[in-house]
Amino acid sequence: MLENPIDDIKGVGSKSTEEFHKMKIDTHKDLLEHFPIRYEYYPEPVPAKDFFPAKTTAIRLILKTMPLPARTGNGHYIRLRFEQRTLMLIWFHNPYINRLLSLNHEYIFRGTISMNADGSYIMSSPAFYTPEQYIACQGNYEPVYRQTKNLRTGKIQKAICEIRDEIPFLEDLTPEGFRRRFSLMPYAKAVETLHFPSSEKLIQDARRSICMMELYGYLYQVHQMKKKIKRFSVLVLYSRSVFRFH
Repeated sequence: MLENPIDDIKGVGSKSTEEFHKMKIDTHKDLLEHFPIRYEYYPEPVPAKDFFPAKTTAIRLILKTMPLPARTGNGHYIRLRFEQRTLMLIWFHNPYINRLLSLNHEYIFRGTISMNADGSYIMSSPAFYTPEQYIACQGNYEPVYRQTKNLRTGKIQKAICEIRDEIPFLEDLTPEGFRRRFSLMPYAKAVETLHFPSSEKLIQDARRSICMMELYGYLYQVHQMKKKIKRFSVLVLYSRSVFRFH
């Protein structure tokens, strides 16, 4: 089951299979061990005037102006002016943005806010939600996977969902005593947690467990290699002794 080829997963066609192969994902097991590189989360939104630069932040505002076409490039923007600060929301390659937003409606915009060289601020390609949609998302952690140009996170996540029931069959290669000593999750539970997390603490526990297991595997291989080298050295010395007395 775990060694089945990637292309027998429902929804994975020939093009997706090629993209998976580019990432060295050939079997179900390879896919389940393709862990997220980070997670998207939904912070508590603040009024737009109280925005602050952050990797992931959310601002709340009632839309008083529709996105305008940028003078250069294929983009649309909304410029928000406050007492001593300016924040620009900008979307690239999204010509239908004006059809998705409505004047005088409240929205939550989520994304990364960074500072420009001129002291103004920009939120590039923010996602937007109605307050009801955003509340429904809060508390969720969405995994983001290493991807290719033609194979995005959503497609990868959908394929993993199709084989979720195979996770319990993943073999745990670390002794139970080792896991108990360091308070580690069983391997299958750690994998399940990384793909389908419910809290930041569980994500950290799962990452720690898998890192410790990988360290154990590495040290075990080193130990086995040393034993082989020692056996080989003894054999060489014995062979030389036998050769000397004949």
